[in-house]
Amino acid sequence: MGSVIAFLPEHADEIHIRSTLHYAIEEAKKSKNRLTVYVNVKSSSSFLEGVFGREDLSRLHRNQSVVINGVKITLESKATLAPYTAHDVILAIHASPSLCAGIDGIKERGSFILVADKSDVPDEWINSHQVTFLNAEV
Repeated sequence: MGSVIAFLPEHADEIHIRSTLHYAIEEAKKSKNRLTVYVNVKSSSSFLEGVFGREDLSRLHRNQSVVINGVKITLESKATLAPYTAHDVILAIHASPSLCAGIDGIKERGSFILVADKSDVPDEWINSHQVTFLNAEV
């Protein structure tokens, strides 16, 4: 299992998500790995248009990968989570507790990066993982 990294501002908006995506891409790039982005429900992830752009998001919704800065990115949801499939780097955006639990259950994974509203992530989850926190640059 890889490290668990979290960025938990009071309200994780498009800028926070885009910044965390950039961080996740850099993490994947270091080890020449793929990045899997997890959301609760793919069809309701229209908020990602400002992060990926309309064309790339359309591809991701059609189960196609996109390449950003040399990193292959796919979009998955709680419904498509496969615990026996190896994942290199995972970015979970506004993940529900059940999605986080599903990601925890993945047998072979690299880094797990989470961006969410601080109030949406239970202290118990944070305390049960050795979380490294990302901070906003001022």
